[in-house]
Amino acid sequence: MIENTAEARLRCSSISLEDGADEARLHGEPVECCDRGMCFPSRWQFSPGTTLAMTLEISGTSERVRVEGVVVQCEPLGERLWSVTLLFLEAPADLVKIRTAELALVD
Repeated sequence: MIENTAEARLRCSSISLEDGADEARLHGEPVECCDRGMCFPSRWQFSPGTTLAMTLEISGTSERVRVEGVVVQCEPLGERLWSVTLLFLEAPADLVKIRTAELALVD
């Protein structure tokens, strides 16, 4: 499971599926993440085992981070809204760098 701590929260303005099929605006909502995966709100429902390639647009920066992972859980949050837990295939180096920079700003 993804850690639920202040250090594990990354703010994203959008998440887009890599094939360009769709994009979700998050408007800076926190996304829980760690070196091994992430949990994010989605208007898309995915079956466990689905492989996703996505681009995260980091709020307040011009940074975009590409991630690939496997859906391990997809739970309903409400009507047409799900909480998706994604296990990274590889720890994205860019994501680690951005999280480290954001933590430095908090201190």
